[in-house]
Amino acid sequence: MKIIFFTAPWCTPCHAMKPVIDWLKADVKVVDVSNEDSMALAKSMWVTSTPTIIFKKWDNEERVTWLTTLEALIEVRDKLWTNG
Repeated sequence: MKIIFFTAPWCTPCHAMKPVIDWLKADVKVVDVSNEDSMALAKSMWVTSTPTIIFKKWDNEERVTWLTTLEALIEVRDKLWTNG
């Protein structure tokens, strides 16, 4: 499983989510992607807002956009981990 964290330097909610994402790095590989530096990737993955957090396991994925809590992200991770 991996987490793809789409962010932008000007995105205040992205900066607020960074410590939460960093906490998840202990259990899951996290890839930070700047929408500005990787517009083609963001477009190909249908990312239309920041922050966007994509949990991927094989062909399964779950998405979370905007601000959320650590508990909510753990719930998404665990759901995909057991059902994905």
